[in-house]
Amino acid sequence: MDHQKRVYDDIFQMLPSEENPSPMVRINRMNPVPDFELLATVPGDRIYCVQIDDAAAEPRASLRDDTNNRLLPGDGDLDLTRAVRALAQIDALRWVGPEVISPTLEAMPAVEVAQLAGDKVRELIATALE
Repeated sequence: MDHQKRVYDDIFQMLPSEENPSPMVRINRMNPVPDFELLATVPGDRIYCVQIDDAAAEPRASLRDDTNNRLLPGDGDLDLTRAVRALAQIDALRWVGPEVISPTLEAMPAVEVAQLAGDKVRELIATALE
């Protein structure tokens, strides 16, 4: 487990501890939700924040390339709706935002990217909570 990079061997390592007082949940190709039933057992108040991006069903290139070409929520194939529903059920959606590293977005004006990314996250949450 690497708390600095927020990489965990299992979901219970996300619980706060002396060495990891502010755990986060990242939902993306590198950190998929492997077990929604297990996620449902984590107390929601133990999840500090949720960062979301999307990805194609199959890697396009190397892990490094995919990491640096992330998609906005809803622009890929991950089951983000189910993940957000699972997080909502444990009341873990207090601080949610995009985590998108993309040269396409980097080339756009910052205000436009912020608006677009915020809209995508709000749309995902609204759909998941319908």
